[in-house]
Amino acid sequence: MPIWQWMLGLVIAASLALISVSGYAHWREDQNLKQALDLFGNEVMLARSLNITRDQPLYLCASLDTEHCDVNWQGPLTLFTSEHPPEIGQILRQVSLPDSIQLERLTSFNNARYLAFMNGGELVYNGRFEMKSPHQQRCLSLSKTAMIKEITCPNQATAG
Repeated sequence: MPIWQWMLGLVIAASLALISVSGYAHWREDQNLKQALDLFGNEVMLARSLNITRDQPLYLCASLDTEHCDVNWQGPLTLFTSEHPPEIGQILRQVSLPDSIQLERLTSFNNARYLAFMNGGELVYNGRFEMKSPHQQRCLSLSKTAMIKEITCPNQATAG
């Protein structure tokens, strides 16, 4: 077999490997974002359910220091009770989003650093959130009954 055929085969194999590796990286990033969306939705619904069964106010925020809610929603999601939110009282549960995912609050009432569940599961500080991975983003809207709906991100609506 001539050397040029070996070289051609090597070039084709290298091209296919390069395409499949970048495709896998994109797929993995998409899976991390979906996992983070599911995790966030599960935490919101758990907070609402516990609020109803315990009949006490519960709060959900991101916290880096487990003492205060982070204004930029950085850190693990923290479900807690408190007499003076955004100060964290008793932590009921804490979960981390995948490392490559950033959560950001887009809109809120009274610039709330946390979600407050009161009055039988009603979400007091609802709003919109954006989840970002290095190359993708998804935006969510929360209703007063803690229903999550995926929406068009503000910068996606103006692009194009």
